[in-house]
Amino acid sequence: MQIQQLEYLMKVVECGSITRAAQQLFLSQPSLTKSISNLESEYHIKIFDRRPKGIQLTPEGKEFLYYAQNVLNAIRSLDKVFEDGFRSGRHILSIASQQFSFLYDLILQTYRQFESHSIHIDLLEADRGEIVEAVIGRTADIGLIVCSHIDARPFHWLVNDKNLEVHVIDYSNIYVSVGPKSPLYNAESVRPEELVDQLQIVLDMEDDTKSGVYSKKEGHINTHHVFFCNSLASCIHFLLRTDAFAFTQKWVIDSLEKTPIRSIPLESRSQSNELVWVKRTNEATSEVEKQFLHNLYNHFGNSIPPL
Repeated sequence: MQIQQLEYLMKVVECGSITRAAQQLFLSQPSLTKSISNLESEYHIKIFDRRPKGIQLTPEGKEFLYYAQNVLNAIRSLDKVFEDGFRSGRHILSIASQQFSFLYDLILQTYRQFESHSIHIDLLEADRGEIVEAVIGRTADIGLIVCSHIDARPFHWLVNDKNLEVHVIDYSNIYVSVGPKSPLYNAESVRPEELVDQLQIVLDMEDDTKSGVYSKKEGHINTHHVFFCNSLASCIHFLLRTDAFAFTQKWVIDSLEKTPIRSIPLESRSQSNELVWVKRTNEATSEVEKQFLHNLYNHFGNSIPPL
């Protein structure tokens, strides 16, 4: 495939006719027809249906056109930014993260530190697996993830296999968050055995997390009554309307402070969680990323490691 083929394709779609497109492109009709046919052969699809009154995009042709337009847009952006040497000066901060209320003010703080410049910020809130894939696939450059003692080893195996770096930001003990309907609502602390047979809300849709629950790994109490969800709003809804509990960390508790939900320390010597950030290896951290990470570490009173 050549970029010129995609440009020819867009012109055919614009004109609604191969003949008119060939005239505007100063090409012979057979040459333009062959260019389209070569694309169809290369991708094993049929882009157009030829009809007496012109052409019509097929369903797969319509989808192909969507990606072709994205490719051409990306090429134009590359040309615009780099044709005379890199001089954009635009700062890009692209983050994929689990839901944390502290994150929004840190992003605003970083924005204000760079608002006199051209700045572009992307925030994707997702599950851990989606966050890792976003960083691998360059949809995001920084990923923020909670890593528990239960899944720490497989998580580190995963990111090492995918050539990602992991940096610890902060640590947290585990809390048991419950609503007013829970028999534990007024407790000062909770023992693991008190959670046996109670409904558990798991704020994670990861397959590894689900398999951990159903294989009865340490830290998961009830394998018979479990709600999995991937939004804090749904977790809060269920906690307020049932006697369920959810394991949480101090980074999530902030988001629950304006609700009747209580977060009670879990009595456990061994269980703790890490808040980590991940990035692709062998890639320099940009100026705006360094500032965001500085703000992030400073928020928790910790020193940022060398970048």
